[in-house]
Amino acid sequence: HLHGAIHRSDDAGRSWRLLGRIERDDGKALDEPSLTLLPDGRLMLLSRLDAAVLYSANGGQSWQLSHQAPFAPLKAHRTSVLADGTVVCWMTSNGVLRVSWSTNGGDTWTTGEDGLPLALDADFYGYPGGFLMADESVLVVYYDAAHQQQRTGVWLIRFRLDAGRKRMEIVPAPGADADAADATLPGPEERDADAV
Repeated sequence: HLHGAIHRSDDAGRSWRLLGRIERDDGKALDEPSLTLLPDGRLMLLSRLDAAVLYSANGGQSWQLSHQAPFAPLKAHRTSVLADGTVVCWMTSNGVLRVSWSTNGGDTWTTGEDGLPLALDADFYGYPGGFLMADESVLVVYYDAAHQQQRTGVWLIRFRLDAGRKRMEIVPAPGADADAADATLPGPEERDADAV
């Protein structure tokens, strides 16, 4: 089984010390985790494949398995925290580039009627990277045309959540010509979590 560890550097990476080891209570592997600092000071860890959510209340020294998020199978996930504490996770889930968010520290997650995270691009597999921008939109880069590696290209999509944290909206990428963006995107398109 794969296990993890949390190391810390207090000197800009010149040296590191072990804070704690991560071994799941259920004995399953810990694979490609994301680590998120929550507003209440806890750390949240989300594990690849089965979307296990673990928490640490002591800076990563010890961990407790809490539950599984409704993302499995989950690959290449990324997380960011918005100013109001909303945790946003974009990922490849069930073979599609998707997004979900939590307003309660990862206890529950927004999904569509099918119980899955909302599709950002249903035509592409994903394997995303990306980052939170200053305006709290998320810029996502991803690749792979529906598992057809011979057609691999790099794609970019940008989204943001509405103020009520009920919907996700696709928005033009920074520097994009608004007319060109309108011609290539189906949006700006709002995807309602209750209607998808």
